[in-house]
Amino acid sequence: MIALSLGNIVGVMIYQRHKKIMDALELKNLTVRPDVQGRYIASFLLRNAEIEGAAEFKSSHILCDAKKHNLAIRFFLGKHHYKVVGDEDLYGLKSGSDLVYRKSISRFSGC
Repeated sequence: MIALSLGNIVGVMIYQRHKKIMDALELKNLTVRPDVQGRYIASFLLRNAEIEGAAEFKSSHILCDAKKHNLAIRFFLGKHHYKVVGDEDLYGLKSGSDLVYRKSISRFSGC
């Protein structure tokens, strides 16, 4: 999913069905161009991925992960009602602990 401004790509969201948990939507990557940050583009992309992805994969919840020391993403996901459900080195790279976030989806309210 992409966000455009004046015909230019300003943000990207990648999501998929979780590989092991079939009723989960997995958010893989959310990127916003630095010169347009602070304009709610990340929130726009996240919300649209939640709606479109959940409908496409008939998901009951959404999962994503980020480095534990990334305070900006912790605040961002918390603001969007994601809860921390795990803390581990997911990728075994010894680059720090990863937090796993989860959000339940209400199919009747659009997330």
